[in-house]
Amino acid sequence: MIKPSRRQLLLTAVLLAAAFPVLLILVGNPTMSGAETKPLLGDSVAATAVQTTASAPLSTSGDRGDGIKVHGHWTIVLLNADGTVGETRDFENALTANGAGVLSQALGRKATGLWSVELTPSTFVSTNGACDQGNGTHGSCWLLEPPSNVSPGEKSLVVSSLTTGPDANKLRLSGSVTATLGGTIDIVRTYLGQCAGIIAPDSCMKTEVGGPSFAFTGKGLTSPIAVQPGQQIQVTVLISFS
Repeated sequence: MIKPSRRQLLLTAVLLAAAFPVLLILVGNPTMSGAETKPLLGDSVAATAVQTTASAPLSTSGDRGDGIKVHGHWTIVLLNADGTVGETRDFENALTANGAGVLSQALGRKATGLWSVELTPSTFVSTNGACDQGNGTHGSCWLLEPPSNVSPGEKSLVVSSLTTGPDANKLRLSGSVTATLGGTIDIVRTYLGQCAGIIAPDSCMKTEVGGPSFAFTGKGLTSPIAVQPGQQIQVTVLISFS
């Protein structure tokens, strides 16, 4: 048997030393050696957490506690007998407690009736209501839908569900009444008639302010509107939801 020379042993040691790091890399990396790679449990959980966070919808502040809001924008214009504008007033109103009940009942299929608008003084005395109550006394001014048989009041109220334009998806009440007497407007209200669920909507249209009708929105004016005899009071109410 031929013994390796000292020189050959030295060369073999050098070659083994050079190959040792490569062997370590192959053993430590199964992919390079053709073995199947499996993620560690910790890596899998972390990846799942990142994916879930990225795909989940982002919540915004105020998601809880935000509700449907009812907005009512009023425009009241006083026209003088010669057609000139005496005063214009714009303001927002609020949903009344009864109005909230009307909404919930309507959503529960309770039939609704006629709309009406009331322009009233804060207190009834002999000189502060702008409209004649039929016997020469001062009182509220009423705008009524034409089917109404309530008196006094002017049957000029038009109710429109708007579908186009800047006021799309809003409800508009508009009409006018002539002040037969002088007085003030301190409080404004909208009313909506309502019937039991067993009453058909067409039949419920006959309900009146004197019957099952409820204040839907209202506003007490901080500065009353002074109305002169003979002035026409034009009213527009835009009711919207958000």
